[in-house]
Amino acid sequence: GKGEPPRIVRDPFDAVLDADVLYTDVWTSMGQEKESKRRLRAFRGYQINGALLAGHVEVQDRAFISGHCLIHQFTRVGTLAIMQGRSGIGKDLPPYTVAVGVNRMCGLNTVGLRRAGITPEQRLELKRLYHLLFRSGRRWQEVVAEAETQFQSEPARVMIRFVTTATRGVLRDTGQDKEGRYDDR
Repeated sequence: GKGEPPRIVRDPFDAVLDADVLYTDVWTSMGQEKESKRRLRAFRGYQINGALLAGHVEVQDRAFISGHCLIHQFTRVGTLAIMQGRSGIGKDLPPYTVAVGVNRMCGLNTVGLRRAGITPEQRLELKRLYHLLFRSGRRWQEVVAEAETQFQSEPARVMIRFVTTATRGVLRDTGQDKEGRYDDR
């Protein structure tokens, strides 16, 4: 409460309860390089930024949520997905994809896929899967059935499992115009 001295707590929910301000300093500092790896491991997954997540949001492994993003309750963000700054989603963001604008995605997180060690063959298969699911313009049940028989790599299976278990729906692809700009209607 107001006028009370600061308190140190271990539970993040206790830390933000009735808080007027949240602040953190850097977790590693110059001159403490030996501590850097240990601290980054210890604080993995913790951050204070301008992103807002409603209740019961599921953020899977190594997803990246940029600043000033909004995520509706009961929404899922897939593994290695990335939300560009000021994105907002009320539907599930599939694994390995990039959210842009409001309830739209614009392709695969190719940099994240490379950094995560996804092979070139697996990345090509994910690209083909993405195009089938989100850019073919065909009926959803038809493309999912085709995807389940055509794509066999583990990353492709992860994406297929994710989209077939969506309960809130899955984001749509934005498409691009001739100049490569995203149609963010």
